[in-house]
Amino acid sequence: MAKKNNKIIQLPLSPENYIKTRVRNLPLGKCYINKDWYEMGMANIFVTREHSNGNKTIGMYLVDTYCLGVKDTHYLFNISDKEFEEIKEQTSEQLELIDEKYELIHNIIFGGIDYAEEYGFKPHKDFKLTKYILDDDENVELIDIEFGLKGKPAVFVGKEKHPSNIISQLEKVVGNDNFSIIREDEFEDFYSDKEEPDDDNYIDKPISEWTEQDLDDILNEKKNASNTQTLQLIIAMYMKSLKKKEIKIIENKSEEYLIWNIVDEDESENKPFKNKEEKEEYEFLYDKCDKPYENALPEIESAIKKYPQSYNFWNLKGVYLSKVATPDELYQFFKETYIKFPDKVIAFCNYLNILYITDRQEEADRLISTKGGLPTLFPSRNDFTIYEFISFMKHLADYYIRQNDIPMSIACTLPLYEYNFYEEEKIIVENIFMNVTETLMNHLQKKFNLKPEDFKF
Repeated sequence: MAKKNNKIIQLPLSPENYIKTRVRNLPLGKCYINKDWYEMGMANIFVTREHSNGNKTIGMYLVDTYCLGVKDTHYLFNISDKEFEEIKEQTSEQLELIDEKYELIHNIIFGGIDYAEEYGFKPHKDFKLTKYILDDDENVELIDIEFGLKGKPAVFVGKEKHPSNIISQLEKVVGNDNFSIIREDEFEDFYSDKEEPDDDNYIDKPISEWTEQDLDDILNEKKNASNTQTLQLIIAMYMKSLKKKEIKIIENKSEEYLIWNIVDEDESENKPFKNKEEKEEYEFLYDKCDKPYENALPEIESAIKKYPQSYNFWNLKGVYLSKVATPDELYQFFKETYIKFPDKVIAFCNYLNILYITDRQEEADRLISTKGGLPTLFPSRNDFTIYEFISFMKHLADYYIRQNDIPMSIACTLPLYEYNFYEEEKIIVENIFMNVTETLMNHLQKKFNLKPEDFKF
């Protein structure tokens, strides 16, 4: 995967992809839940999977059994027993955790989701990933659990950021008298929210809602902003120097990128594997390629013959060759791969990488600058995965930076605020932000002979 400029991109088997494809092969370990979950209407759950190295992958789920179902979830990948014990101890300072059978845990999570969906509430967006840490429904005994409070949904007003939205939804679905509202003074603080930034010192809103005072506060270090917000700030500084017509050009280009059909990997029409056998062989060889001093090339070549139309094993060969081949040998290989698989975005990006590495910049720039972007370059594709999209956008942003086309490099960053990224994807996105931020700062300082702190609003 491309973590820095001019690196070969490999098809990812990141923690996220491992969880999606392999974590269910690991045996279930112990499961934990807060002792008073039923009385409190809120279940803090830990589900563990045991790795062969003794480490654990943990699924963490906050389930509102009174109304919202899975309202928060995340994972910890391949952590040690010591790390997990520290996490449990920290949680136990607020809650008494107990061991619980997986069957009950499973029914609380999925029963909570089903109950919430009756009222139009979906599980937290990250459940699309953490659900894979759980077993399939067909393997688990059904347990009857009562959800809601006294037969009705109930809203914990003091623990919700936007309780009015939840109340409005319930009023629409069940009517005013068919749900309960529990206010802060009516229940104990029985679970701890994730630590959030202090709203007094941290600006947590989109750039479109910032005021001139917000910008002044950031520049004078009275308030803090994230890395992505820092780029937003610098873009705002730059945009103030443009005419309305110039701003409209940037906005139009950004909107053009947003109409591309970008989907999650599991929703794409282009499935990476034809069958289970191919997937298992790829995962085995992927692990072997990742280990030093392993000669995986003969087995990769054998897999290519076995699956001649599968890009996966050609990609693995490229990953392996990038460790042992010369730049010119890599150029020949990645050119051949791109010609053979013209519909694969990662093959295209790897070809671009090697063109830059071998000083064929003119050819690379000609390819990446094709009008219409992904839909034009890959006319047989109806959709593109988020990973493919950001890999392409990194090259496109870098191209505009080399051309000193600041407006178009900004246009490449704006659509990225519309998506949620997993860890490996975040690395590429951060790389894009870093490059554009640095370019913008240099441009602003040269144009106005000013430093950021000199800007006054």
